[in-house]
Amino acid sequence: MPVKAKDIGATVKAIRTELGMTTTVLAVKVGISQAQVSRLENGQQGFRSDTLARLAKALKVPPFRLFMTDKEWAKWGRAR
Repeated sequence: MPVKAKDIGATVKAIRTELGMTTTVLAVKVGISQAQVSRLENGQQGFRSDTLARLAKALKVPPFRLFMTDKEWAKWGRAR
């Protein structure tokens, strides 16, 4: 089943929130506007691969994490 932009956005938002990071701070770290971060998180805009890589780096997670739910991530971590 393909991962949808809104699902990736929800994951980005959850990780960002868990880190206590604002959309403004994330935008600066990634090099995009705060409005774009908001659109990405809300699934109103698709992700480019370079933006995904920069988001993952700013959120301090491997890029593939953005394609996983929290449940999948936890399961993956236990399997390691």
